[in-house]
Amino acid sequence: MKSNKNSNCLTVIVINLGILIILLFFVELILQTMHYCELRRMSDFKTSNRNIEFEYNLFLQIRLKPNGIDVNRFGFRSPEITRLKQTGVVRIAMLGGSTTADLGNAYQNTYPALLVDMLKNRFPGKRIEFINAGCDWYTSEHSIINYLFWIKDFHPDIVIFMHTINDLIRSFPADGFTDETGFKEDYSHYYGHVTRLIRMNREYLHHHFFSEFLLWKRLKESVFKKPGTNKIFEAKEFASLSAYKRNLQSMISILQADHVELIFVSEGSLYRPDEKYRNMIWMNEICKTKGELPSYASMKRGMELFNDELNKAAEENGIPIVRGDLLIPKEPRYFRDDVHLTVEGNKMLAEAILNVIKNNNKLSGYFKP
Repeated sequence: MKSNKNSNCLTVIVINLGILIILLFFVELILQTMHYCELRRMSDFKTSNRNIEFEYNLFLQIRLKPNGIDVNRFGFRSPEITRLKQTGVVRIAMLGGSTTADLGNAYQNTYPALLVDMLKNRFPGKRIEFINAGCDWYTSEHSIINYLFWIKDFHPDIVIFMHTINDLIRSFPADGFTDETGFKEDYSHYYGHVTRLIRMNREYLHHHFFSEFLLWKRLKESVFKKPGTNKIFEAKEFASLSAYKRNLQSMISILQADHVELIFVSEGSLYRPDEKYRNMIWMNEICKTKGELPSYASMKRGMELFNDELNKAAEENGIPIVRGDLLIPKEPRYFRDDVHLTVEGNKMLAEAILNVIKNNNKLSGYFKP
């Protein structure tokens, strides 16, 4: 009798263990499938803003993908344009990063579109075309490449150049965004938006189902995960500042050789001495190094240093400059976050650029009948 009870207990245990193993297998299979799908999605360059997508580019990392709506066939967030410039047309090219592309605002509310509308109202008899060649993650170096191998062929008369924050960010060997070898003068250490594609190539191409047990891995991550501390460090120097100076001089020399007029624009920001809108600041997160974030004060000082360098280059070379960093009030009415402008901020910036053009004889000369 006792033997039968033991046998029944053993049978129950074996059955339960079998059911448990089957359940664990299916959980593992689900995790493996989800992991595989995640790796597949890493090659997707879609952005959640206005159905605009990016496409990989060997030399610029990414470019905006033409969509027939507000990204034209050449990948510019501006109206359709022919490569050949017609007689009597004034062309303006805007070079910059996400603050120029401005995917967070509707096309007509970007500063390039607003500026051209203002110019057309001010000079109604003139045909004006523009090229918004800005793109997320672009630095001054991206814009030099962009100009030399794309924009130059469109023969712009005026180039408006706005870069600060992305060059500042390149100072940091950021976790997850760089090759973790340290700063490089040509910015080749910082992958930015193509980080996902690089990881996908490394993991997806070598991925095999059950090459690692994800259930055990996820349990370890959840049980033994260290609580995030968000440690802060003070950035004593900015490694990319010297490269930024070099790039400014290169842009000046290139455009002077091509007889193209240049306007510098310094980027405004929401960084304030009283740190009033600290909760709206996030760009130090993409500067995180070894698990530590550069402080608010570090980001503020960095923006000031880079904008001052831009102003110095403008003064030394006789380049007109719009001091967006001094002009635009550091208030949520004008900023959506650290540096990205609201519609009101874009209007203020466009008006300031318009005034520089009106008050500069060489620039305003392009718009005279």
